[in-house]
Amino acid sequence: MLFADYNHALDEAGHHLTFELSNHLVIIGLFIGGLIPYLFAAMAMEAVGRSASAVVEEVRRQFREIKGIMDRTAKPDYSRAVDMLTAAAIKEMMIPSILPVLVPYWSAGCSGRKRSAAC
Repeated sequence: MLFADYNHALDEAGHHLTFELSNHLVIIGLFIGGLIPYLFAAMAMEAVGRSASAVVEEVRRQFREIKGIMDRTAKPDYSRAVDMLTAAAIKEMMIPSILPVLVPYWSAGCSGRKRSAAC
C-alpha cells in the first residue's frame, strides 16, 4: 500500500518509478530496509546494557565508600549516578540514532544511484 501511494505521488510529480521484484536493487533495498529496525534495536539494547552496568558499578562503589547507606545514616550521591547515566546514554546512542539517517544515503551510493527516496 505504501509503495502504491509512493508511486502515485512520484507520478504526479512527473517522475516515473516502478518497484519490480525482478529488479535486484529493489530486493536488496527491501532486505536492507527490513534489517535496519533490528540493527537499531540491537544497538540500542547493547547501549542500555553498557550504561546499566556502569550504574551498577557506581552503586557498588558508593556502598563501599560511603559508610552508613545501608543503615540510612548517610545518603548516596544520586547526582553522580544520574550525571553518569545521562552522559553514557548520550554517548552510547549516537551511532544508533545516526543509523536511520545515513543508511538511505549509503544504500543509494552503493547502488550507483544519484539520489534515493530520502534525498
